[in-house]
Amino acid sequence: MIVDKIKKREPTAKKIENKVDIPVGKWIKCNKCKEILYKEDVRNNMSICPNCGAYFRMHINRRLETIIDDGTYKEDDWGSTPYAASTYASTVKVAKDGTIKNKTTVNDLWEKMKKNKKRMIIITIAVIVLIAIDQIAKFFIIGKDINIIPNILKFKFSEEVAGTFGVGFKGTFTFVITNLIVLGVIIKFMKMQQEQIDKKTYVALTMIIAGAIGNLIDRLFRGYVIKFITLWKLPAFNIADILIVLGWILLAVFFATFAVKVRKENK
Repeated sequence: MIVDKIKKREPTAKKIENKVDIPVGKWIKCNKCKEILYKEDVRNNMSICPNCGAYFRMHINRRLETIIDDGTYKEDDWGSTPYAASTYASTVKVAKDGTIKNKTTVNDLWEKMKKNKKRMIIITIAVIVLIAIDQIAKFFIIGKDINIIPNILKFKFSEEVAGTFGVGFKGTFTFVITNLIVLGVIIKFMKMQQEQIDKKTYVALTMIIAGAIGNLIDRLFRGYVIKFITLWKLPAFNIADILIVLGWILLAVFFATFAVKVRKENK
């Protein structure tokens, strides 16, 4: 019995001895033609099957090797956090000698998004507060005439068609459309230039927006703009007008200062 078992096992032992030792990871199968190919041959053929022309997946490092000459580039490890490809070109600053001065990662962009969101919330709250102050003042001045400083400063209720930005439109529709266009341009500018606008410019733009909306509310719901502040011989104005004028003056000063600064840096 034992001898018979040994005899039965002999062919199996011979098969093991006859097996060819094939190195692991040296061969690859083509999914299109089903041929077994030598990996090195496929690699030398630009990862293309020599039999059917099917393409194999190529690693990014191998791709760089095929399109860039040796010694013409330097690999720089900037950390494990990936870069945001869509904003990479606009966020990386390159010095004159070709070195990269700063880089922005996904985490950096996420922090900027949270910061911008917080900033917009603060601006929105500020606009609402300024509009509320303007509307409350207009509400309490209706039908009143208060002489603060004789012949200099007086609070007197008056109705005027001309309103925001000093444009004297007689038609409500034209007035509203003009103000909405100007407001839209300002808000769009604030969103597009969030990273470039400083706090001072945000303050100026917030004042302009609040003043414009304050007078726009009057025009939409009353049909006229309430003016109640009379200073010496100047035309009557309101808090919204003050915000708009101060906002534009501050904006002009900030832009002029910025232009002078840029000119000095370029010299």
